[in-house]
Amino acid sequence: MPGSCGRGVGAVTTVVFVVGLFAALVLRPGRLVAYLGTALGLLVVFYAFVAHIALANYYAAWMPLLIALAAIGITRLATVLPSPIGGVVAAVLVVALVVPAIGESVTIARTHPSGIARVDQWLGDHGHAAGSVLFVAATPTLTEPYFAGRGSMEPDDGPFAAVVVGDDRRFPPSAEVRAFLRSDADQLERTEVDGFTVWIPPHGHRRGARRPTQRRPLRSPDPRP
Repeated sequence: MPGSCGRGVGAVTTVVFVVGLFAALVLRPGRLVAYLGTALGLLVVFYAFVAHIALANYYAAWMPLLIALAAIGITRLATVLPSPIGGVVAAVLVVALVVPAIGESVTIARTHPSGIARVDQWLGDHGHAAGSVLFVAATPTLTEPYFAGRGSMEPDDGPFAAVVVGDDRRFPPSAEVRAFLRSDADQLERTEVDGFTVWIPPHGHRRGARRPTQRRPLRSPDPRP
């Protein structure tokens, strides 16, 4: 997990944070440093050693605390070291943070929708903007922001306008859904959308909205004029 932090913010930023953190803990640490350091230590221990599911981006959870401690440490360096050495060292560390920060800002500005966001856009472009969606092998925390109120992982909540299959093996499809996709695959349109497989009825084809217990969880949209 600490290695993920280095890959996430870059080597230079990581070095600056480590220097600032070390300075904050060593150079006249006060109550604020003790409070922030305790909170940071608990988060690092939990995410790095206790959590059974550790993703590479979990380091973001402790970044606010790390940034605060690094800022305190850099300020300490500026005041404790002899002048003008302290000011120069602090200025160099700050500049070392500004350069990668600008690059990261440019990257964020160029970021485009991906993953489940693309699925939401694709369904809207194909006449299913308001239809209910059955998610299979998809992470609920990723789907909920885009499909709140109309996305479900329960076939009994149907009928649905689309079935979206991801690759999260923690949420495998039920036997009912597997049987439906296997038996009705030739009657559905299958599209790969940025890591997700989307199944919808052929556009304009009307199918009765049957209950999922009849292995017909999909319904077709009304044909557009």
